[in-house]
Amino acid sequence: ALRTTEYIDIAVTYDMPTTTMGRFKFSADATRYLDQTTTSEIGNAPQSYLGIFDGDVVYPKWKGRLMTRWDMDDYSVDLTGNYMGSVIDDTGATDRLRAHITLDLQVGYALPFGDRRFASKLTVGARNVFDKIPPLSPGAFSNNYAERSYDPRGRFVYVKWDQSF
Repeated sequence: ALRTTEYIDIAVTYDMPTTTMGRFKFSADATRYLDQTTTSEIGNAPQSYLGIFDGDVVYPKWKGRLMTRWDMDDYSVDLTGNYMGSVIDDTGATDRLRAHITLDLQVGYALPFGDRRFASKLTVGARNVFDKIPPLSPGAFSNNYAERSYDPRGRFVYVKWDQSF
């Protein structure tokens, strides 16, 4: 099979100058798919999958991410919103799979003890904070969702320790 994909990636980042309230960084990136076709065999007409869920993979027209970061002294907070556009369910099981939005959050603290050359940082975070499940389709290849396009894990909480030497 021959697959053709055309898209435009857009990315914007803005770093605010440091103020008495700390430092803020904003960024956004998005992908706009223009073409998503597959030709199954030589001589067959190409078939467009743009904006379609084919039972295995979601081919949205848009997907993207918005991020905000705040730093001040030894503290940091990161907030990220993830977006996957809605698509037509080509399996016939449902009309449409809704857009999927998840939110990630993490808070960091640089531990102030010891020599700065041996800095320590503790981070606590959660992916998919609101425990959103992927859009479901009984016509999906397996598990009633597009497992190659969505992360099914739900909320994932973590703790991370960084140590510099």
